[in-house]
Amino acid sequence: NQEVYRITLEITRSCAEGTSCHFQTAPVAVRYKPRAIFDVEPVVCVREAVDFDNNSCNADDYSWAFGDGATSNLENPSHTYLSAGDYQVTLTVSNECGDNVTVRDVKVVEEPDAEVNVIANPTTGCLPLEVFFENQSQNILGNAISNYEWSVSPRNGWFYKNRIIGNDTTFYNQATWDTQIQFTDTGTYIVELLVENVCGPDTWLDTIRVFEAPNIFLNNPGFQCLDNGSVTVVFDNTLV
Repeated sequence: NQEVYRITLEITRSCAEGTSCHFQTAPVAVRYKPRAIFDVEPVVCVREAVDFDNNSCNADDYSWAFGDGATSNLENPSHTYLSAGDYQVTLTVSNECGDNVTVRDVKVVEEPDAEVNVIANPTTGCLPLEVFFENQSQNILGNAISNYEWSVSPRNGWFYKNRIIGNDTTFYNQATWDTQIQFTDTGTYIVELLVENVCGPDTWLDTIRVFEAPNIFLNNPGFQCLDNGSVTVVFDNTLV
């Protein structure tokens, strides 16, 4: 925090009798002004303790303001945010030579919330069945989803209708994270959307059931005779 220097005063006098020399040495302490420096993760989770790494120089006292009304005078505090949002963390350090201030921005996010709106077609139907999945996962202030991943099980009997890039297990629309799937075979399919952020993952699941379209055959009754102004026709319906 300080450097100590030795200052020497030397007095020399010349006279008829000769030359005399006198000196005196005294220490002088020079202190540096403080400098506020700290590190913190830019994105953290709500309701989890956040550690602040204090690297300040030449400080005797520390004053923290975490942006949510809470404060601390510890050198290396931890703090838990109870609400998602953007906060400014301020550190003020001081010594007898003055003070210094630095500010860092911290985004506090909730755990991810995977949500999909299934539109355009029902989740149960006959071949060929197209289903559009509109991603409605929360990606607003306080959430900050960093990764999405679509998957369908089993791997066969379907394809991404609007597939431009990617492969048949991880395709997504990079602009909206929506996807559209056409099912080409009967069966039960599990469609999954995985979303992640710094707080962990969340998964949305839905079941799609696809059935064979029915085939209807009507036997031709042939020619019928008109009897007293009316005729009765019987159709033999066979449903396959």
